[in-house]
Amino acid sequence: MHMLWTRFTPQDARMRSFKPSRPAFRAVGILCLAGIAFATLSPIGLRPHIAGLQIEHVGAFCVAGLLLGLAYPRHLLAVGLGLVVCAVALEGAQHLVPGRHGRMIDLAMKMAGSGLGIAFAAAFDPVLRFVNRSTRTGSSAS
Repeated sequence: MHMLWTRFTPQDARMRSFKPSRPAFRAVGILCLAGIAFATLSPIGLRPHIAGLQIEHVGAFCVAGLLLGLAYPRHLLAVGLGLVVCAVALEGAQHLVPGRHGRMIDLAMKMAGSGLGIAFAAAFDPVLRFVNRSTRTGSSAS
């Protein structure tokens, strides 16, 4: 019980602050791809509808590209190629699902979203490195 009443210092707050990690980005990115696969290959009635179809394609692959780009910042080209392969495979697999069809415009939107997400990851990675470095060393602006 006495542990609850110990003195709390500002340095303890810095040590407990949010620290984004590469494995977390990796896990959420893979879950994002699994969700994309479900939405792409499920019957049209089970597919979630959030926005316009092309916006959904760009947005979903943008999020996947961002998360996987942050998980693998030194391998952005490989992440991009992997997302393009996933997009091509999913669009092709739609031809095997009754009532679904892959289209070139959908593939183009998914590829554009992948590139956009990777560009965001490349831009945001230096910020993430700074946050991780300042959290690790214990320095802060306040």
